[in-house]
Amino acid sequence: MKFNGMSDELWGFIEPLLPPRAKEGKPRADDRQTINAMLFVLKTGIPSNDLPK
Repeated sequence: MKFNGMSDELWGFIEPLLPPRAKEGKPRADDRQTINAMLFVLKTGIPSNDLPK
């Protein structure tokens, strides 16, 4: 099963819906990479701890 990740068009739709980055504290993980990982797990059905780096 091939997974190509999120298209730029879809990311352009999702990105404005996300909260702004915090000015304090530990920076969060890259939003696009995190959402791509969630979509990968949903599409392939593998456990999240088996995600490729």
